[in-house]
Amino acid sequence: MNKDDILDKIKKCLALAASDNPHEAAAALRQAQKMMAAHDLTEADVASSEVGEKSVNADARSRPSYWCTFLVHIVADAFHCKVVFSTLVGVWTFIGVGPDPIVAEYTFAVLLRQVKKSRADYIRTTLKRCTKTKTKRADAFCLGYVRRLAVMVDAFANPNPNEAAITAYCARKHPNIKENLRRAPKAVRGDLHDMWAGSIEGKNAQLFRAARDARQTARLPGDG
Repeated sequence: MNKDDILDKIKKCLALAASDNPHEAAAALRQAQKMMAAHDLTEADVASSEVGEKSVNADARSRPSYWCTFLVHIVADAFHCKVVFSTLVGVWTFIGVGPDPIVAEYTFAVLLRQVKKSRADYIRTTLKRCTKTKTKRADAFCLGYVRRLAVMVDAFANPNPNEAAITAYCARKHPNIKENLRRAPKAVRGDLHDMWAGSIEGKNAQLFRAARDARQTARLPGDG
């Protein structure tokens, strides 16, 4: 059996361990513990079988912008996910428990559209006569916008209760992943006016509406 099959068998034993029949429950628990010991598995390894993933297109194929990288990590933290970037197909992948990756993917996609729309509006109005530094200044605007979102997220984000399970899942499914958070380019850090403008615009972001709609989308028929 491969590791996934073993984890499935352990999960079934643990489910039986909740039986109202004390003898059946005890036997199932012993069997689960025996299998875990035989295959050197921890509770986090077993919990990792509940972990899933959801991918979304990035804003670049090989090197996403700093502000987009910042945004995706903010969303991942808010919804108790880990996030990785694939240079092969240019996608971000949220890894979490239950519907969390779905909620994170939806929320990120909504917020990314909002940032891009505000960026386009800022270029069309404030930066319409700018030439050589237009992209850098627009990036600074986006960074300010995303930093405002970070403040909003901090208001309701909690420590990830599934971190051990997600780490175990990543070790099993994505052993070669690396953290993707990049430092802001020096040129961007100096554009304080554009960053401030982005921060002001970021106050209008529909963060909570996106999260609420995402949770509704992820809800299964019959859920309360």
